[in-house]
Amino acid sequence: IAFEDKIQIDTVHHQIVSESSFTSLNGKRFQKTFYQCGDILLAKGLHVIFGPAFLMIQQKNEKTALRLFEDKSHTEPIPFHCTGQRSIMHVPQFPAFIELKAPKKILSVRQNSSLSMMLPSIMMMSAVMLIGIWNAYRAYEKGKDILDSLPSVLMPAVMLLSVLCAYPLMNLRQKRKYLKEVKERDQIYRMYLQQTVRDTMNLQREYYFAMYQNHVSISFLLASLHRHVFPEPQEDLRIGTCIRNLHTEIKKHFNAEEEDTLIDEIQQAEGKLDRSVHVPFLMPKIKIQIEGEDAEKLFLSLLIQAAVYGRKVYLISDHSFMNKYPFLLRLPGLMHQGGRNIFGHFQPSDDALIFQTAAQEINENTIYLDHVSQNAQLVLHAGRENWYYDAIHHQKNQFQPELYAGIFPDVPLTCPLFFQYNDPSFLDLYHVNDAKDLCIPSRWAENNNENNLNALIGCEISGADIVLDLSEQGNGPHGLIAGMTGSGKSELILTMLLSLMVNYSPEQLQIAFIDFKGGSAAQAFEVSGRRMPHIVGCLSNLDMNGQDRVMYALKNECIARQKILQDAGKKYHSSIMNLMDYRRLKKKDSELPSLADLVIVVDEFAELKTQNYEMLNQLISIARIGRSLGIHLILSTQKPAGVVNEQIWSNSRFKICMKVAEKQDSMEILHTHGAMELHRAGEFILACDQSMQRGTAGYSGTRRSLQNMELQTISWNGTVKDEYASYGEFAEPEIMSVCCEISQSYHSMGPSHRLWMEPLLKYQASVLYPHHAIGIIDDYYHQEQPFCIFSFDAKTHWGFLAPKAKSRKQMISFLTKLFDMKFSSVRTVCAETLFDGRKNDAGEMDRRQMIHTLQDPAEKMILIMSDPSRTYLKIGNEQMHDLLEHSDEYGIQFVFLMSSVSSVPYRDQNFIVKKICMQNESTEEMSAFLNTRITSAVKEEDEGLIAEEHLLQIRFAFEELT
Repeated sequence: IAFEDKIQIDTVHHQIVSESSFTSLNGKRFQKTFYQCGDILLAKGLHVIFGPAFLMIQQKNEKTALRLFEDKSHTEPIPFHCTGQRSIMHVPQFPAFIELKAPKKILSVRQNSSLSMMLPSIMMMSAVMLIGIWNAYRAYEKGKDILDSLPSVLMPAVMLLSVLCAYPLMNLRQKRKYLKEVKERDQIYRMYLQQTVRDTMNLQREYYFAMYQNHVSISFLLASLHRHVFPEPQEDLRIGTCIRNLHTEIKKHFNAEEEDTLIDEIQQAEGKLDRSVHVPFLMPKIKIQIEGEDAEKLFLSLLIQAAVYGRKVYLISDHSFMNKYPFLLRLPGLMHQGGRNIFGHFQPSDDALIFQTAAQEINENTIYLDHVSQNAQLVLHAGRENWYYDAIHHQKNQFQPELYAGIFPDVPLTCPLFFQYNDPSFLDLYHVNDAKDLCIPSRWAENNNENNLNALIGCEISGADIVLDLSEQGNGPHGLIAGMTGSGKSELILTMLLSLMVNYSPEQLQIAFIDFKGGSAAQAFEVSGRRMPHIVGCLSNLDMNGQDRVMYALKNECIARQKILQDAGKKYHSSIMNLMDYRRLKKKDSELPSLADLVIVVDEFAELKTQNYEMLNQLISIARIGRSLGIHLILSTQKPAGVVNEQIWSNSRFKICMKVAEKQDSMEILHTHGAMELHRAGEFILACDQSMQRGTAGYSGTRRSLQNMELQTISWNGTVKDEYASYGEFAEPEIMSVCCEISQSYHSMGPSHRLWMEPLLKYQASVLYPHHAIGIIDDYYHQEQPFCIFSFDAKTHWGFLAPKAKSRKQMISFLTKLFDMKFSSVRTVCAETLFDGRKNDAGEMDRRQMIHTLQDPAEKMILIMSDPSRTYLKIGNEQMHDLLEHSDEYGIQFVFLMSSVSSVPYRDQNFIVKKICMQNESTEEMSAFLNTRITSAVKEEDEGLIAEEHLLQIRFAFEELT
């Protein structure tokens, strides 16, 4: 490199040779030295930062403007261009007062004396009753019957009784009606009062949290600097915390004392809206004096905040203060136009914020350290006593100062400059360049006893990690992912699953892949044709016959997990409600079987919903049952609008939405239009429990250049001015290298588990002969693939329904060879050969002699009938029925090869124990033969159906016919 001086950089041996005496490495001059990652080389017109790749920055050497400070080594400030930013929350203003509405007026019932109201009626009715009694008595003396005079007495008596009862009952009814109206009015008003108080308290709460979110502590700010996160520029600095009274006055335009039933609630509401809390104490724009034992720490705290928040800051100090705190040279706010705003004596402009340690009066916006200013408007005392004095209002109050702890973070430049937050690779998320540096075995051992299930899926714009926790205590257990074509949805799924595999061993994690886009995504987790040990099953839309297999396997897995938890609970007499309780118990008893988390990923479930809606409902049901059993369901789709119903949305706790084409798609997933702002592939919004997080997913398909050096020219603000293209070979995709490391890490742990068995493949007939089997049964109900063994038993007859003659000939050839190898003491006879070979002199079969031969129990026999209808014609229906009925006595085992279900009479089919359907297009024929409903035909010549406990598939292996 030839600029003003000649500098030789050897990138192989990491050596630098300089001919200039003004070249320095990390502030130390040299002529020949070695460099390492993170070192900074400074020369005239040249600024080089050494990182994982070679990077060059053209920029003039910055010079300090400090007059009284001896610059022994050039210190670079923290650059803004290599950081992200933290968003600022809106600070709501809660009202100073609220006006309460007056309760509804209810007219009270005027209660008069019942006696005064009833007295006239009582007197009148009493007089009428007395007259009636007198008239009845006179009539009785004249000889009339007493019953004839009784009505004249009863009528006024009843009227008198009604008067005595009616008035009290009417008063009682009116009183109850009034009390009911008052109660309803009070209930409605209490609800109004509670809502008003709740809304006001929410504003106060938002104000409280927004103040602490926007004005963070100095320790949090320094920790953010260590992660290269700069806050948004703001004017207010946090001096500390103080007590503030969050008071909202309640104004009433009515007399609350008149509402005796509501006065307690109104007083309680006034008490709730008057509370004192600790909030950040912000610095006003006035002249401030700091004194006390901890004055210097408070001064540094304010100086760091101002310089980091982007304020125009000047520091007026001497060389002793700068030598005591050299980290101040790292503050970017003190840099301006290539120089530092650090002076021994200076007259800055009025809009600047000045920090001064020397005894000199500058202007109004100045902060003095241990210097008594006659015009100080605010005095801060930090030490054994913490108080501030407001000279304007003549008030002295207590506060808790925000003190600098004495540790400034070391902010390296290598990671932020070389780490691309906008387009990170998978290895970038883990800050490594090689998959071997992931240290997968140690990660597995470290997370062995963890109850969480963390997957590092991406990063924020600030570089902060975005970790998705699939456990129920985190973001899980179930989730929903959506994004249009080209949004990077499948890549995000691959990154998520790969991250889970890196963090957790196959004993801790199992993954079942249901891919309705052809199964290409699952193929990414294969190394040399072998799947990753974490993958316990794969199903694609191309394997339509495997859907029942998958559902039964998942149901059996749920039942097995429930039984394991139940047995463990009975053993230790405890209630085990979820997988976390079981793992806590397993720490005490290592003999308990291990239970891994099972993650079921359904890619493009919209196609599954279209093709097999029942299967999707069963998956959701399994996820609902399995949430406490460590089963997680993740659904993914390209077009969520019209596909994501309320059941799917409510069962998915976390939602990830990537770039979408329409607003409705974003509304279906996030219930907001936020996803419309995503424009790049890989960008996503993670929503969980009312919180949202935006970031970029790691790309696992990144190919790294195999060259040792990459050269870029970077401008002063960190943007790439020129990039020299990399030529030559590139490494394999990162997902392949990581999968290789995972496979090697698991190599010593034994064979991996499979949740369901794969469908039977073709095989040679030589596999069956040693086991004396006619085929292999695919029993996915019990996750078994046993041999279908043929054994001699005169009570067990076999029947094969094979409409095609070729299938029957192949089966006869196979059975004949099998029986000759296995049953040396049993005679194997084809019925047609027996008929053709036994003839009398007349040339016709002697039927009686034939039946007598078959009924002879001296010789055991397997009789193969390739054409049962002809055999029945030769022997006769009754004779054949007798042979089948007494086959155990005769020692005959029948094998029927039927061209149709009518080849053997229905009553004789009851003697056939083993029924097998071979290649057949007629579902009606097979249903009638097997006595069960069959919906699909058998299309392959080496496939068949056998009816046992369930209807199962069987695969044969035939040799070529000669």
